[in-house]
Amino acid sequence: MDLNLFNLHQIFDPFPEAVVLLQESRVLFANPAGEALIFIQDKTFLQTLSELLPEQSGDIQYALDAVRLHITISVLEFGKLLILRPISKQETFSAHSNVPSQMRSHLSNLAATTEQLADRLSKEEKLDDYQDLLSIQLQAIYRILRMIHQQELSCDDWEQEYPLGPLDLALCCRVLSYELGAYIAKEGPNVTYRSELSNLFLTGNKKLLEHMVLSLLSNAIKSAGKDGAVELNLIRKKGRVLISVWDSGLAIPEDRLLSLFSNQSASTLPRPNEGAGLDLWIAHRIALFHHGVIMAANRPNGGTEFTVSLPIRAPKQLAAQCDDPHFKNEGFSPLLIGLADALPGQAFRLLVEP
Repeated sequence: MDLNLFNLHQIFDPFPEAVVLLQESRVLFANPAGEALIFIQDKTFLQTLSELLPEQSGDIQYALDAVRLHITISVLEFGKLLILRPISKQETFSAHSNVPSQMRSHLSNLAATTEQLADRLSKEEKLDDYQDLLSIQLQAIYRILRMIHQQELSCDDWEQEYPLGPLDLALCCRVLSYELGAYIAKEGPNVTYRSELSNLFLTGNKKLLEHMVLSLLSNAIKSAGKDGAVELNLIRKKGRVLISVWDSGLAIPEDRLLSLFSNQSASTLPRPNEGAGLDLWIAHRIALFHHGVIMAANRPNGGTEFTVSLPIRAPKQLAAQCDDPHFKNEGFSPLLIGLADALPGQAFRLLVEP
């Protein structure tokens, strides 16, 4: 297409985003939204911007003084076509906020107070009268922590916060399933872990992958119900590892399968007691972060199966066998945080038993 001035107006004038054609530091074209940007008239700003733009097409984040922009660049024969999207302070604040850390600290104090109260009631032989209430309080604390983690994982800056390293995925899944069996007891569905792999070393982020598995298990446990069944499977297939979670609950309508992993669709899922609706969306992002894919399908014999396929990238060094800290959890159990909205209340009653 010949992008002359007339064509540019025809194509980009209706755009709500600002579109500017820049040749060196000179504006050859700006649509109405671009002309409305005050800083586009500033020659000093344009000179600085043109010097910073890369020579190839792509996307960059730009920040200069009070101006913050997400810029999509298309390198053309006679200049650089820019689509400029201002980034508001609200969109950039959450990634650097210490509010989640403060909330974790306060919740840690509240949980410690609850445990001290349980200890005192036990010594006075009154714990049986208040144990259920204390369990509900602890479960609420863990659910709030879970929502804090979801909020943190909704931000875009993962590379620095969650670096990739060596890990044993088979060991991670085995430990999670063992811990889950201890908490779910007789109050939840029958959870089974199946794998012939004793070890599976790859490159990834342990915290993110464990969070992804727990998110899929949380959805499965809620869907299966108390008398249902949940299966976690781990298999190696050529150069990839497949993590699948199946539940015996209701199948998901076919017209919803394609939009399951959107952060706009979770509220339509046919699952009871849903949380913030971010589980599958975050799981999808974690799979993509590890260059993998996530799929959902209804099994012919009933229930829904979620499968994550990840490439097995050999680590440069062996994974440490000791457990590293999970998120910034202030001593809280990462499994209880990840499954707080799916586990039965009995799981939290165990925390207040002497």
